[in-house]
This record gives sequence, structure tokens and C-alpha cells, in this order.
Amino acid sequence: MTPEHLQSLGLAVGLLFLMTLVATRRSRNLSEEDYLVGGRDVPAWPLSAAIAAGVIGGGVLLVYTEYAFKFGLAALFIIGGITVGTLLMVPVAKKFKSLADTQLFYSLPDLYHHFWGRRAGFLATCTVLPWTVGFIIMQLISAGEIIRSMTGIPYYVGVILAASTVASYLLVAGFRAVVITDIMQYCALLLLLVLVFIPAAAQVDLHSSFLAAASQSINWPDAIGFFVLGALNMIVSADMYQRFYAARSEGHAKRGFWIAAGLVLAAGVLLLVPPLYARSRIPTVEANQALFRTLNLLLPKWLLGFGLVGVLATVIACLDTMVFILGIAVGHDLRVRHLKKPIENRLRSTRVTIVVALVAGTILSILFTKLLAVGLALSMLGLVLAPSIVLTVFKNPPSRRALEGGLILGLAATAILLCASLFQPSLLTPENTLVALAGAVLGTCIGGLFQ
Repeated sequence: MTPEHLQSLGLAVGLLFLMTLVATRRSRNLSEEDYLVGGRDVPAWPLSAAIAAGVIGGGVLLVYTEYAFKFGLAALFIIGGITVGTLLMVPVAKKFKSLADTQLFYSLPDLYHHFWGRRAGFLATCTVLPWTVGFIIMQLISAGEIIRSMTGIPYYVGVILAASTVASYLLVAGFRAVVITDIMQYCALLLLLVLVFIPAAAQVDLHSSFLAAASQSINWPDAIGFFVLGALNMIVSADMYQRFYAARSEGHAKRGFWIAAGLVLAAGVLLLVPPLYARSRIPTVEANQALFRTLNLLLPKWLLGFGLVGVLATVIACLDTMVFILGIAVGHDLRVRHLKKPIENRLRSTRVTIVVALVAGTILSILFTKLLAVGLALSMLGLVLAPSIVLTVFKNPPSRRALEGGLILGLAATAILLCASLFQPSLLTPENTLVALAGAVLGTCIGGLFQ
């Protein structure tokens, strides 16, 4: 390891430690509401930063920059879909925020339990559990790859560093820590992108690069697949519901999503600069290394540590959210809602699940680095919930049988795709993951015939 690598790693570890200290301040006497949903008192601006930071996770960051290097401005379909999905959350928050405050919702399955009963809530929980596991796997693998690419240290060290950082503040302060660290992480990413933009604009004609990228042929199936996945995954993402449950009011929730859409779009446009710079200056680099090579070329040696933190922050922002959602899915949805365990043990069960999830995720991510494709597929499971959410928000809630038919057939379609991909890995593409949505729509229609 070179002295520059050691300096980068030391700065990264120091800044992550500082972030942990800030997140855990004044967390000794947190109530259960504070720990689980931030006391339902989060204002619009902090909420928007938390939403934006959680959205641009390791999976989006790596896939988006790689896609931009390969296909130019077609990558904007990814961010465009996510931005549209963030805006679609405004009517969702308007529909459910008051109900969530009255009924004390903590998770997305709570909503299903309320509208369609215990069995529907259980099916929603069965969807959320593997969905979060998929995201956790993606973020830990991304963390290991990012740290290895930017410092040269072993892959497993990066995985352990990311997992231990999240555990250090999540166990103590819960959702309150998630919001605080997400704000810091989004600011770190935005500052990094501005620092990269300045030298890139001085060395390369970015206007010509943008025009050249825009004239490139678009891979329409992938582009449309990414756009649909980005939009629909937002309105069925369990973390988005916890975000507006935690908002101070319906007005703060709606403003938070409006602002977050702008923050996501701003970060998405700036994230185009590194791959477009790489296309101009190092066109022979591998697409999945374009972001890291650009950072190494443009940032001064003493700033590489901050570059590492800025990139790693996007991974941790999504990782802590997904681990916390998994903790609530087990501690609240599974144990309290469905197994009827004492509510007094909810916090302890949530914390235990957080530890188990991080330990298991670390081991799996170290032993099976090719799980990234499986993680991508599992993260698309949220599409199974799309028909019921869209119908409830924009029309009328489907019947119980229609809802259950959609969930069962959607889960079955996803399971078939995953099993088939074991023999034919190329089946795991963005457009093919829409089979989960197709199964859910078909199941909803069939179930609706038997009311």
C-alpha cells in the first residue's frame, strides 16, 4: 500500500468516526418513537436530504456511472425514473400520512395489515424481507469494491469497515442517526462532485462531451427498463414510507419529496461528469472503473481520502437505511404483528436483527462477491407491491383476494426468474426483472375475478 493510499484510508476512517460521533450525540434517553421513526417530527429539509442520500446508494452509483460510460446520456433514464418516482411519492404521502400518524404505522407492511388484514400484512413482510436483504448485499459488496479500488487494501476490509460503521451508530440512535448521517453523506457527495467538476471542466470540453454522448445510440430496452424500475421502485420502497411516517406533518412530507427530487436530479447530472471525462481522456478503461480512475486523476493526492468518503457515503446512506428497515421488519412486523410477541421487546428484537443482518451480510459479501447480481434481482422485489399501492393511491384499494393474488403470483414470478438465473445468469437484466411486476398485475386481475 502506497503512502497516498494510507493517507486516504486514514482520512476516510477519521471522517467516518466523526460522522458516528455526531450521529450518536444526545441519544442516551431516546424514546421508542424517536428510535423507530424520529419522533414523527422530522422537518422537510432534513427529510429531503435523507431521502436523496438513501436513494443514491452503491448499486445506483456504480450501475449509473458504468452505464453512462458505455451509453452516454442514456444513463439519465436511471436518474429520470428515480426523480419521477420521488415526485410520485407526493400523492402517496398525502394519501397515507395522517392515517400513519393516527394508527402509529412503523413500516410498509403496517399499511397492508390495516387495509387488507393480517395475511396481507404477512405477505408484504415476506416481500420486504428479501428486498432489504438484496439491498444490504449490494451495498456491502459496493463498499468493498470502492475501498479496494481507491486504496488498494483488501476487499474484505472495506466490507467490514462499512458494516462496523453502520452498526456503531444504528444500534445507539436508530432512525434519528439515519437522518443525521444521511444529511452529512449527501453533503459529502455533492461537495465531492463539485470538486471533481471544476478540474474536469478545465481539462475537457464538457459541452462537446455531452453532445457526443447525446448522439450515441441508446439501448432502448435497458433504458426503458431502468426508467420504469426507478419510478416504480420508489413508490413501493419500504424506506420511503418510513421517511414520510417520520415527517413533522403532511405538508413537511410533501415538501420533503419535492425538494428530494431536485437533489436527486442535481446529483445525477453531476455524476455524469466522471464517466464523460473518462470517455474523453481514458477511453480504454473498464467501464466499472471509470468513476474511480477519474477521481484518482482529478483529485489532489491529499483529497483522495475525502473522495473515498464522498463515494463511500452514498453506500453507507443506503446500507444503514436497509439494515434498519430489516430490523423493523423482523422486530415489529414479524414478531409483534404476526407472532404476537410482547411489544415491550420490539426495540431489543430490532437491535438484535440489525446485528445479525450486518454480520450475515458481511460474511456473505466476503465469501460470494458474485451475489451482486442476485442482490440486484432481490432489490426488484418491491415491484410486487406496485399494483396494490398504485390502485390504492390513484383509484380504489383492490379487494383482499385481488391483493393476495397479486402478491403471491408476483413473488412466484420473481422466484422463477431467480431459479432460472442460476443456470442462465444473463437472464438477470433490468427489463427481465419486470417479470415481477407482470406477475403482480396478472395476479391482481385474476384475484379480482373471485371477489
